[in-house]
Amino acid sequence: MGQMDKPRQGTEPPRILLVDDEEINRQITARILEIAGYRVDQAEDGLLAVEAAGRERYDLILMDCRLPGMDGWTAARKIREREDPELRVPIIAVTAGTGGDDYARASDAGMDGVLHKPFEPDELRAEVKGRLLGSSASGGETGASAPAPADPERERVSRRSARHSDTDTPVAVSRLIEISGGDAEFMQTLIGIFLNDTERHIANLENALRDQNSRTILYEAHAIKGSSGHAGAEAMHSIAGSIESMGEEGRSESIPGAMQDLKAEFRRVRSFLEQVRGE
Repeated sequence: MGQMDKPRQGTEPPRILLVDDEEINRQITARILEIAGYRVDQAEDGLLAVEAAGRERYDLILMDCRLPGMDGWTAARKIREREDPELRVPIIAVTAGTGGDDYARASDAGMDGVLHKPFEPDELRAEVKGRLLGSSASGGETGASAPAPADPERERVSRRSARHSDTDTPVAVSRLIEISGGDAEFMQTLIGIFLNDTERHIANLENALRDQNSRTILYEAHAIKGSSGHAGAEAMHSIAGSIESMGEEGRSESIPGAMQDLKAEFRRVRSFLEQVRGE
């Protein structure tokens, strides 16, 4: 009897496969889920996700959509092609995109729902619990064909702004504390990962802008948008999102100015987080 055929023991915690190419996103999401009592395995790209899903039986897969190499939509299709229909695993598309076609695209790939980044910890927990029980977080039927909100980005910004309106700082530390579950050492680790990864992405973005590599510009801006939103750096999240939109709309002449804004905001974020770390 292979791993995929073994029955799940009733006393075992649900096992989740988390797929994301950004370490900060994986660390944050895994922490939230582990505190909630789930067992979490991680994969960095679509190919590794397909291989993991073929080896192990998961109760749920959280699949980032924009991945290097094999993207999340392709990975989901391959998992569906290879799995036993009677052991169908729910797959939630996780995306920092704001396009209205997210639900249709996820459904076409065989996914069961869509979760937009950045999400609040309770939003993630509710979505996961709902899918494991066979329904969405809102209590609707399982499936990614539900209509997207009229303006999902506005709803998320409003929700996050309300939650963190008590801070004037470049990073919502209350979010990092909540994600860390009060573990100061883990929060220090998150801060280090975020600063190092963001510095690398900004350097890559500058190089792509110099080389006029539109594909890399989109990838790096998207990565910065997602990770800064997860870390609670709201202004950085907004600026990176603007750069991504400029790239998508062919407004490359506007990107250098926004790039300077991004670098300036990152300096503020770095200075603030280094104070938090006591450096």
